[in-house]
Amino acid sequence: MGYIGNTPADKYQTLQKQSFTTSATTSYTLSYSVTNPQEIALFINNVRQNPNSSYTVSGTTLTLSSATASTDVMYAVFLGKSVGTIGVPAGGVGTSQIINGSVTSEKLAEGAGGISWQTVKTSDFTAEAGKAYWVNTTSGAISATLPSSPSLGDTIIFGDYASTFQTNSLTILLNGEKLDGSTNSAIIATQGTVVTLVYIDSTKGWLPSVKGSVTEYGQATFIAATGGTITTDGDYKFHQFTTSGTFAVQSLGNASGGGSTIEYLIVGGGGSGGTGSVGVGAQSNGAGGGAGGIQNNTSFTAAVQSYSLVVGAGGAGVNPQNAGGNDGNNSTGFGATAGLGNNNSGMTGGASGTPQSKSGGGSSSYAAGGGGGAGANGSGASGNNVANGGAGLQYSNFSTFGAEAQSGSFSANPTANGFFAGGGQGGGAGGAQYRAAGGGGAAVGNDTTSAGFNAGVVNTGGGGAGGYAENAKSGNGGSGVVIVRYKFQ
Repeated sequence: MGYIGNTPADKYQTLQKQSFTTSATTSYTLSYSVTNPQEIALFINNVRQNPNSSYTVSGTTLTLSSATASTDVMYAVFLGKSVGTIGVPAGGVGTSQIINGSVTSEKLAEGAGGISWQTVKTSDFTAEAGKAYWVNTTSGAISATLPSSPSLGDTIIFGDYASTFQTNSLTILLNGEKLDGSTNSAIIATQGTVVTLVYIDSTKGWLPSVKGSVTEYGQATFIAATGGTITTDGDYKFHQFTTSGTFAVQSLGNASGGGSTIEYLIVGGGGSGGTGSVGVGAQSNGAGGGAGGIQNNTSFTAAVQSYSLVVGAGGAGVNPQNAGGNDGNNSTGFGATAGLGNNNSGMTGGASGTPQSKSGGGSSSYAAGGGGGAGANGSGASGNNVANGGAGLQYSNFSTFGAEAQSGSFSANPTANGFFAGGGQGGGAGGAQYRAAGGGGAAVGNDTTSAGFNAGVVNTGGGGAGGYAENAKSGNGGSGVVIVRYKFQ
């Protein structure tokens, strides 16, 4: 037969029908979950019920406005889902569903291919993935530290803001990663250049996005490192550790800048002085504490890594009569150990720590021995006289950080600098006017005003002074120190 228009379909899909066994209740369970009462047609005794007023639905729960009877005949016809808000299912969109060119840079997160330009940088800074930096080196060279633990595709851009990279370069510190397979930091010294770096993997590290876009990069001129209190003197940078910490080498320099060579000075903690006895028949006064040991290396080959440094504390002074002082503590770093200064009481001073191991002095009755220093043995004394501690060692390369006196001695030159690990002076028997000096102390003449006994100078490893007979209190040992030096310009 003929038709006007399209030929009707010869097959129709059957709608789902659910019959119910009724009872005296208002609640029934549907075979399919629905969200709207219009999604089903409900019939009771072949009479279609009115949605919302006669029944409601929620998921698979069908609720009637009035209870059925067990003799009622009830069935539902599922008509189909009503159109609501449609979301994208989890995992429903992959690369094949995205049209080429449909995702713009504005829709990309920083660090995931999107780039956010930052304000102009005029000093050293740490770069972040997904960001771009104009760098102005008009006033001097600048270093940019790359982020730690980068991921595949991380992108960073550096641009020469004032076209001064050729005069004052931009150095890129790798922060433990690589640049094109090398651990050397990058020097960007091409005027007007813009460099894009993309992280690939641990083998290659960061790479220019287009080979040849970096026209000049290679090993940095000087070492770059962090940790401790950083100061400069001339062409050298110093890292002083007065407490334990970490010296982290971020990059090495080339031969003209010292390459991988650093200098270090490690000083152990000094021992405290001992105490003597008081009154008729007293045997002695307290001997001085020994100085901490010293490790000095002027040509240590560093690597791009972190070095854990331990700074030893000085031994604590003591109060009772006839008491031995307390040992200091070791200082360590770069595989070396500067040993502790030994304590002592009575007539012989404590010894300095390894590797110097200078001994303390001995004394006769009613006097005390001086402590051992890093550079010389201590001396003994008799009667009311104090006994000098052993001399420390002077290091001109680290003179800014050393003590002003060579040892525990009132005759020491207070204008001299750069002394470490001087032995503590032994206490005299004549009272307060014979109070002793701690190792490295810069006092001149007998101490008649101090309210106690002198400690070894802190962060020099000096030994503590011995206690005199009329006031059994000894001086603390001086804490140790670790100092690192290298050329930086």
